[in-house]
Amino acid sequence: MPVESGQSLLHYRLVEKIGEGGMGAVWKALDTSLDRAVAIKILPDHFALDAERLSRFEREARLLASLNHPGIAAAYGLHELRGLRFLAMELVLGESLAERLTRGPLPVEEALGIARQIAVALEAAHENGVIHRDLKPANIQLAPDGRVKILDFGLAKACVPDSAKGGTNPSLSPTMTSAGTVAGMILGTAAYMSPEQARGRVVDRRADVWGFGCVLFEMLAGKRAFPGETVTDLLVAVVKEEPDWSALPAEMPRRIQRLIARCLVKDPHDRLRDVGDARLEIEEALTRPDEPAGLAGVATQAKRPTPLALGAALLAGALVASAAWWIATRGAGPAGPGAVTRLSLTVPAGLFPGVPSISPDGRTVAYSAAERPGSRDAGLRLLLQDLSSSDTRTVPGSEDVQAFAFSPDGQWIAFVAPIAPQSSRARIFKAPVGGQAPPLALCDWDPAWDDRIVWLPDGDLLVLTDTRPQQLVRVPGGGGSPKIGTSVAADVPGRLNLASVLPDGGVLAELDTWDGRYRVDPAVLDPGTGAVKRLATDGTSPTISPTGHLVFARHGDLLAAPFDPSSRELRSGPVSIASGLRSDLYSYRTPLALARNGTLVHLPGGAVGGKRKLVHVGPAGLRPWSADERRIPDPNRIDASADGRWLALVLMNEDGLFEIWGSEVARPSLRRLGSFPTMDCSSPAWSADARLLAFECSGASDTDGIYLVRMGATAAPERVIAREAGEPLDLLSVAPDGSALLVIRGSGPDSVVLAVPLDGGAARGTPRVLLDGAGTIRGAELSRDGSMLAYVSQESGRFEVLVRRYSAEGALGPPVPVTTGLSATWSTGPDGRESLLCRTESSQIVRVALHNDLTVSPPVVLLDFSELEPQLLAATILPDGTLLAAQRGEDERPPQSIRVVLGFGSELAARLR
Repeated sequence: MPVESGQSLLHYRLVEKIGEGGMGAVWKALDTSLDRAVAIKILPDHFALDAERLSRFEREARLLASLNHPGIAAAYGLHELRGLRFLAMELVLGESLAERLTRGPLPVEEALGIARQIAVALEAAHENGVIHRDLKPANIQLAPDGRVKILDFGLAKACVPDSAKGGTNPSLSPTMTSAGTVAGMILGTAAYMSPEQARGRVVDRRADVWGFGCVLFEMLAGKRAFPGETVTDLLVAVVKEEPDWSALPAEMPRRIQRLIARCLVKDPHDRLRDVGDARLEIEEALTRPDEPAGLAGVATQAKRPTPLALGAALLAGALVASAAWWIATRGAGPAGPGAVTRLSLTVPAGLFPGVPSISPDGRTVAYSAAERPGSRDAGLRLLLQDLSSSDTRTVPGSEDVQAFAFSPDGQWIAFVAPIAPQSSRARIFKAPVGGQAPPLALCDWDPAWDDRIVWLPDGDLLVLTDTRPQQLVRVPGGGGSPKIGTSVAADVPGRLNLASVLPDGGVLAELDTWDGRYRVDPAVLDPGTGAVKRLATDGTSPTISPTGHLVFARHGDLLAAPFDPSSRELRSGPVSIASGLRSDLYSYRTPLALARNGTLVHLPGGAVGGKRKLVHVGPAGLRPWSADERRIPDPNRIDASADGRWLALVLMNEDGLFEIWGSEVARPSLRRLGSFPTMDCSSPAWSADARLLAFECSGASDTDGIYLVRMGATAAPERVIAREAGEPLDLLSVAPDGSALLVIRGSGPDSVVLAVPLDGGAARGTPRVLLDGAGTIRGAELSRDGSMLAYVSQESGRFEVLVRRYSAEGALGPPVPVTTGLSATWSTGPDGRESLLCRTESSQIVRVALHNDLTVSPPVVLLDFSELEPQLLAATILPDGTLLAAQRGEDERPPQSIRVVLGFGSELAARLR
């Protein structure tokens, strides 16, 4: 329908047209119901008539409306009137940054002030899972009072395809896209489009970091970073060319020049990952100016930064010089009195460090590194950093590395990795630290072995089995068949994890124990006899210092105590030496390593994991379920009732014990549903009507088992199945009518899935065996009508969802493959029939319809949350195919550096003198 000035659209009266672009015309209007000026964006007819694009636009508009930030123009509502679709938005007075730039570049301080406001708004949106995808000066409004507003936030995802017309300004060319946010799509305006957008690849927040760099460059230089007369010219410049760095002002701070260079790295893996880091750099430049970059300094940045160019450049002056001096003067011997130097080892851009280690001679740092922490496709590999140079390299064949250890002389590194990408088989390899030769395979890795290795002084590698009792396995350092040695002493009250080696061949280890709460204690293992001696209470990563002290971590603090090597006991209690080491709240572990020359390496960050939130994940992205920050352990599951009304999850209390908490989904208000003062509670599972909640309890052998809570009743949880001493018992689900519990009893090939009958909430009758060999089973759940059993099996070597007919007597029909998937839950499909909602390994939720003859329809994707996967922990699928999940807290942002303390042995000797 045609529109004109003075016309009313619902309660909005159009005043004047103020703009037009690829997403339609923009009008200034008066909201007569609230007596305020607004902006009305009227969608083009060809857009509004395309149901798929319109649906995407509506989702993005809802997501934009969920953002509440002073730097983002607010969306008030999406409306329809006689076929006309329009969006009511906040009207921002002033001029656009594009209009301001027609008058030339901005003064440095003014440009940085605007850039800071842009970064603050982008950071807030990114934290809520929203990416702009089309950041450019035309979408940045400068209000008369100095405030900056970003327009069209998130709406670029839904834009209509269009092509540039000859004679138009390419910087204002319409946003280009194909349908949906998928590979092959091109988003963004050509002059500000990231290289991955230009190549049609899937993008994330780093595309906005690129756009931010382009905008900052243009504000300072007065010209676009990537000019061109046509869209094609622009795309070629973006993908292949470098900005004219000499166009930047000579008086610009050097740190801002470095910031722009990091934002405009072509490869997103090497680019600055978080706009929040850009904000910090700008604030630092505004409050503590450094010396100007100068034209020479800027010109040197014209080269493409390599993965090491940024991190290694920072290291070259401080780390390399200090480390080289230390190694040259102190070598591998014990550290005497001297200066202590604390440094940050910056890892290659785009990578996040995991567990660090250091060679015994103190010359080389090793660490695992991933591209996307928490993701199943994280690009994990093993890196080596030579402290006497800026050389960092990836160990060949270390993809998906599981464990690693240095040889006693520091010349070799052993590691465990798959024999080929995606293979379930792994091997132990060793590689020369200097990279002179390719890795050498030592032996195949047994899945029954624990995932830690140490290299003994006699040349053998030591591994522990994950069985009961644990056995010591020796792997010859020159290759050959592993040798099963002695067993860990039978009187050891827990499980051992190898940590480091004593000079006499003894092994320091972590002893996992339970004495009313879970605890990890430092201990020493005799590899010859299997004897274990506890050294202290509460401590991880024990190692011996060059001063002869036992050094270990306790909840982010570093402690030391004098150690007697002959008796293998502590001479006195431990003393706190340092704090702020990164520590996991749930595993209690704090990764650290100490070389013979006294060099210490660890991760920064303090105790993490206590500020997790529950979030709802849907097609529009991520939104908070409540503002509460909780201790939500991972991988303890979250469970929703069949109707999606109730949720239950595991929280950790102040004493470190796990408890079951629950709430209505629609009214967030968590309350405790099950807890015990000396047991951990886990694995909650609802009956279909949410009247019964089952969960596991463990920690006190005489009361371990599966318990039931009756909702609305005042009685305490009742144990319905006892766990036999030493026998695994895992709760899978509750039958929809509450008539049975599905559990796995046993482990390995002898395990079985049982249906345990219930009568009024109490176990009655003989359990029925449903599936043998349940060691490959991940989950099992009966359909709502009780006629089908769905479960996830890994028997074929990959996770598959299978379905079988199920009778009241427990008889099962043959298995029917449904789809690949990590979990599955029953739901009622749009046609009223039973269907399965499955979570795939590629982080999607798919619906699979089942027919009466148990044939299945092709999976239909309901939700793709792959971009959000690294943020998420446990999750439950709601009936509509969305997720209720635990989100990692701000404190869990992965570190981007490793702390190196040169001369820590000197500090230790002085502190404990």
